[in-house]
Amino acid sequence: MKIIKSIPLMQSISNKAHKPVGLVPTMGSIHKGHIKLINASKKQNTTTIVTLFVNPAQFAENEDFHTYPRNFQKDKKLLSDLGVDILFAPETSQMYPSGFQTSVINDRLSSVLEGEKRPGHFRGVSTIVSKLLNITKPNNAYFGQKDFQQLLIINKLNNDLNHGVQIISIPTVREDDGLALSSRNIHLNQNERKTANKIYASLKHAKSLYLNGEVNADSIIYAVKKYLVKESLIKIEYISIRDKFTFENVSTVTSNSIILIAVYINKTRLIDNLIF
Repeated sequence: MKIIKSIPLMQSISNKAHKPVGLVPTMGSIHKGHIKLINASKKQNTTTIVTLFVNPAQFAENEDFHTYPRNFQKDKKLLSDLGVDILFAPETSQMYPSGFQTSVINDRLSSVLEGEKRPGHFRGVSTIVSKLLNITKPNNAYFGQKDFQQLLIINKLNNDLNHGVQIISIPTVREDDGLALSSRNIHLNQNERKTANKIYASLKHAKSLYLNGEVNADSIIYAVKKYLVKESLIKIEYISIRDKFTFENVSTVTSNSIILIAVYINKTRLIDNLIF
């Protein structure tokens, strides 16, 4: 596995890489969700590039940039063992040199839910993804469905800015009890971890209501809140039901609807979603 930290070198190597090229962007702390993305890329491409960059631009001042889990040596060994061809792990000064002023923003999709609760987050995500697509020039790029709003935004920027990359979404990978895999799960203590499985359970409860005939979005959201308020460790930040294509709010739930949730379990913020 080649390890590259220089943008010019990465550009040179990606131009010469055997096609097709698959890109898996990560912030490190590699888990089974990332591994599923990597394996999909390896299956579908001749060359797989994994990027490892904890992007400061997508963290607000009061968020967990400094405590975000990092273990480069462990990640490096794991990625090598997985058969990744290239690891691109630039320093912040490479990605955001002195005088950097340009950002990418989708005003509509970035103004609600995660965008509203985390101001500037999607500006940072969109900018770094756009840079990574430009630097690595992949044919295919792989993203998980757990960050569903992010996935929509990346699809839109790819189309609007003519990157010409095939964006491939991979279903959320879960623990045996349903908790969506996340690098932030490491922050949960034993009691918090036991409580965390209620997030997915509440989403399954919502889908069960729909499958049994309930189509009123407000009624389903109320039922999910009622399910979760029993858990003293959980603080609900938002629950929303939207069209999975347009991301508009819906009042009537259909098979094209998605329920999205963000909660705090004590100090750890977790998100999840489920398509009806």
